[in-house]
Parts: sequence; C-alpha cells; structure tokens
Amino acid sequence: MRLFESTFPVSYAKTVLGWYNVTIDDKRYNVAPHIFRKFTDVSKKARLGVAELSKDDIDELIKHSIAL
Repeated sequence: MRLFESTFPVSYAKTVLGWYNVTIDDKRYNVAPHIFRKFTDVSKKARLGVAELSKDDIDELIKHSIAL
C-alpha cells in the first residue's frame, strides 16, 4: 500500500459455507474465501468485521465476486 493512500471501509460476514458476504456502498457481494483474504489479509478465523481497502482493491474484489 502506498503511503497516505485513501482507504474505504468494507464490512464482511462469513457464511455457513465459508464464503464472505461483503458490503460495499450498501451493495452486497458474495466472495470466495481465498479471494477475500487475498485483498483483506484477514485471519481464516475471522467471522465478522470491517476491513479498510483501497479503491483499486475494492474494484478487484468486486470483479471476482457475485453480486447479491
């Protein structure tokens, strides 16, 4: 990450099947666990939370997700 790069909050909740429901700007996406952790670097044990991502990372995460 670049110094002083703007980040935006992304909330997430792990589903029963191990995928993540991610909310970005009031829109929800279903993201595979390996893709989610690639961009957020959260623990495999994380179930619920908020991650700070750059605009570029958010765009890539959305590209690899399923809109709900």
